[in-house]
Amino acid sequence: MPADQPGLAAPKSRADQPRRAGPETPDRRDEGLASRRRRTRPPLPATSGNAGKPLKTKSKETETMTLLEMMTLPAQARLSTLSREITALTERLAPASEAAVLRSLDAMQTAGMTMPQGIEPKKILAVYHYALSSVPGCGLAAATQKLIRGDYAANGNVLLGTIPKPPVLAALAKAEALSVRAELARKRETITALKPRDAARSEASRARVRARLEAFRRTHAAAKAATQNVGTFATREIHHAA
Repeated sequence: MPADQPGLAAPKSRADQPRRAGPETPDRRDEGLASRRRRTRPPLPATSGNAGKPLKTKSKETETMTLLEMMTLPAQARLSTLSREITALTERLAPASEAAVLRSLDAMQTAGMTMPQGIEPKKILAVYHYALSSVPGCGLAAATQKLIRGDYAANGNVLLGTIPKPPVLAALAKAEALSVRAELARKRETITALKPRDAARSEASRARVRARLEAFRRTHAAAKAATQNVGTFATREIHHAA
């Protein structure tokens, strides 16, 4: 129907139409502001139920124990670290296994080194494992690396390009493990120094203390007896004079 006819009004747009009554939806920006206010709101004061009650404070004894624990914590942490390091060094110094010996020989052969003459091929692994059975695994690994790099060129018992014979390889591995053994010894001495000393005295020290105490008791008893005798003698003299 045309809008210019008399008595008829043009239809209103959706923006001009009145909104229906209903629950208002809050703006998201307002919600964000409200949430930030809640986060930044200062804590509420103590309620009336807690008013007048004394605040709980730590006693001096508790504070002292806490300080003592804090003072001993670094030493305890250091002891724990040293214990872990000692365990790791002890594992490194464990005797070389048959698998470790096989890896060493395989690494040297892969590098182009040849087996020494005079050992039957079927018995090579058994012979080397027997010679290296008491050698630390870390020493064998270090000696293997140095042999491949040619670091033993100045050693007259080592022929470059040839795997050393079992006794020579065992001697080289033991020498390489000396530094690890020395480090282990130092750490054990350190952990012994850090541990609190035992308060118990030795038997000889206890015997000396008992002897001194007994001598003091005898001296004290003799002095007391002498004082009593002098007092008794003086009393008798007074009564006799009277």
